[in-house]
Amino acid sequence: MRLHFKEIDSTSTFLKNNVCEFDHGDLVSADYQNAGHGQVGNSWESEQYMNALFSLLMKPEKIPACAGFRITEIVTLGILDALPDFDLRIKWPNDIYAGDRKLCGVLIETSIQAGHIDRAIIGIGLNVNQTRFVSDAPNPVSLAQLADCRFDVKEVMERVVAAILERYERVVDCHGEYLSHLYRRAEWHEFERPNGERFEGMIIDVEDNGLLVMRMRSGEIAHFEFKSLKYVL
Repeated sequence: MRLHFKEIDSTSTFLKNNVCEFDHGDLVSADYQNAGHGQVGNSWESEQYMNALFSLLMKPEKIPACAGFRITEIVTLGILDALPDFDLRIKWPNDIYAGDRKLCGVLIETSIQAGHIDRAIIGIGLNVNQTRFVSDAPNPVSLAQLADCRFDVKEVMERVVAAILERYERVVDCHGEYLSHLYRRAEWHEFERPNGERFEGMIIDVEDNGLLVMRMRSGEIAHFEFKSLKYVL
């Protein structure tokens, strides 16, 4: 099923509230979201008709709850598969970056039953044709800016959805591939803790539960939950 709105509060909220009416691979999209959101309540700026705003329902019965981060790997690598002409990286856990600029945000909401993931609602905001950003987001970029041309938003969206679902159907371990595309992995970079303290670290891995594994300058190995550190760009 493909359900499209000219305007809606949030495609993910709509899908979550009506999930019984949808099956694996179904999609809700919109030209504009007036209450679109990202991780931990962050808003998502998008000019009407300019970008791909959609939520995909997955029923990933093949993935046990203990390996839930595999959904993030499948989704982010699927987005990269769909956009092979761009040099893109995955900023842990699931933003898509071109250089040091954010092209795409992903929000994954899962429900677990009997030790398996019953469903996952994948909310995606992909900057396609927008060239002027007015929010306080520090580093947005769009496909149009990267390629200096405009794109068919629907075609881009369908290509991304197909690539994500194809990744899921492969049922292969893609952790190593996820790491190979990880933004700032295996390099020393500056990061910031929630209290403002800055430090240098090297990203070396991501655990099955999604924790970021980092080597500190002291040689210590540290683990970070999402939102427990900030990249210094």
